[in-house]
Amino acid sequence: MGDQESISMFDLTTIRIEALSRPKSDFPNNKVMASVALLGNSRFVGFNNFKTHPSMLKACRDSSMESCSCNHAEVSALAKVPRQCRHKVELYVMRFLADGSVSMAKPCSRCERFLENNDVDFRNVFYTDWNGEWVSLR
Repeated sequence: MGDQESISMFDLTTIRIEALSRPKSDFPNNKVMASVALLGNSRFVGFNNFKTHPSMLKACRDSSMESCSCNHAEVSALAKVPRQCRHKVELYVMRFLADGSVSMAKPCSRCERFLENNDVDFRNVFYTDWNGEWVSLR
């Protein structure tokens, strides 16, 4: 695990097509965030949306963080993974602009805290940089 080649270009293209075919009203500023959590042969896909995950709401209420207005893609994907298996997951986070190009998708501090609280190893979290290249979170 942790190999950046785990998610092939075919998967990236598939995720891009799926992401960009979603209703534009789902995404502010025409920026689509998508995450793929890989666990063995299983793939759990999540997208940003305006429905906030309950544990993110609790985190926002219990801290001085600004209010949460949406469910980030990382949370959406990880919420689909069985809780007892989350420590084994590889997580790939990507951002697609309206023209389909890939852009910076580094998880925000709230998402990093959510991942940490769910025992996700940061060495197994990858995101796209400004050039569309995969970068490890740690």
